Amino acid sequence: MRLGSEIPIFRSMSSTDSFPKTGTPVAFPRTPYGEVDWDHPGTWNMDAALKAVNELLESGSTMVPNYSISTSSYDGHRRISGNGGPIIAEGIFLSEILEPLRAQGIDVQAYYVDEPALLTTIRRFVRDVSERRKPVLFLLKRGYALFKAHASGRENYRAKGFTIIPKPQLKKLLANLNPAS
Repeated sequence: MRLGSEIPIFRSMSSTDSFPKTGTPVAFPRTPYGEVDWDHPGTWNMDAALKAVNELLESGSTMVPNYSISTSSYDGHRRISGNGGPIIAEGIFLSEILEPLRAQGIDVQAYYVDEPALLTTIRRFVRDVSERRKPVLFLLKRGYALFKAHASGRENYRAKGFTIIPKPQLKKLLANLNPAS
């Protein structure tokens, strides 16, 4: 979820969702409506995401893939660089990466941005249609499934150690971060 341009992002990993597994989509998990379930952790390459986070922390920069949602494929890479501040990352797979990062001794403050399900669903649909991410029928099916799963998804993040926080409160917290710390 984007937090807004007023948030000081000192080092950004961007979206952790940029690390899908490659291979034959036939073997990937499926949605109840028969499509590849790109929101399922089984389609995500956690090892590559962890490697990128570690490289960013150790060297100050890393290469991350450019992932085209509309074609479900990579279309290059881009360099992410930082200036010594915190890494601010977003993505549906953050719940999967939190424990491995903490197991490596990395101090992670994890927040789930709590917004109403309907608002999130509308924003996601408008974004996905405007970016031509997938056919509209697919987006409607996916959007409805994610809307129904919103509350259980939030509780999954809470169970995995995330602090549930309203967006305005998180913005205030992030605005007070010191990039030199």
